[in-house]
Amino acid sequence: MAEAAFVRQGERFLPTELAESPWGAGMLHGGPPAALLARAVELDATGTGLQVARLTVDLFSPVPTSALALRCQTVREGRRIRVVDTDLLADGKAVAGARAVLLRPAELGAPARAPWPRPPGPEGLEPGHLGPRPEEGRAWRPGFHSQIEIRRAAFEHEGAAAVAWFRIPFSLVEGEAMTPLQRLAATCDFVHGTSNGGRRNSLEFINVDSTISIQRLPAGEWIGLQSEKSYEQTGIGVAMALVWDEEGLLGRATQSILSNAGRRS
Repeated sequence: MAEAAFVRQGERFLPTELAESPWGAGMLHGGPPAALLARAVELDATGTGLQVARLTVDLFSPVPTSALALRCQTVREGRRIRVVDTDLLADGKAVAGARAVLLRPAELGAPARAPWPRPPGPEGLEPGHLGPRPEEGRAWRPGFHSQIEIRRAAFEHEGAAAVAWFRIPFSLVEGEAMTPLQRLAATCDFVHGTSNGGRRNSLEFINVDSTISIQRLPAGEWIGLQSEKSYEQTGIGVAMALVWDEEGLLGRATQSILSNAGRRS
């Protein structure tokens, strides 16, 4: 088993089995590409003293298991605000992209505010899993989703937000420690997959993007998603989550979701 989701080959990144998707051979899970885009943003901002306050990842097409390259461009550069666009390329074609907004921190002299109570976990919760239950007679392909640690809290009542905590026990790029931003980007791909209502009326969804609004970067390895989703009869909806670590609230994540029911293409 590999020790990282990607192996660097010069300026390109070769995915390992730890980056693969449950949906089919030759495809990557959305989390590792999102983290790779976040890595490019971090490198671009080195030495600026700015903090990523928003990261939006768009998935243009399935990300293949071939070697990947990155292209980064600063579209706004100021003393307090910086905006960076990054593309993930396979054979010269952009298969995913990200826009990051970076802001300059300043000390307010006031305590941090989180108006919601912290959800339970990760301590005291039983290990969980992602994907179909064994009694459903189906199994997902192994990959990124099957190699992470997950702990779930029981639903308090019908309609309550789902709570799941995640820990990624391997590196993003071989030979590098995974940074808090990379960990956050990879984890927040699971917002719709762990939210309530995921299989209601036998509907399954894909997310076409992922946006994280970030108050601060996570401390420690565990990241919690307190998530829910809603959708219309058209099969279009939104998944959203409060994002936590063991110290408190980090921010929010949202995803545009699309039903796969009756898929024609």
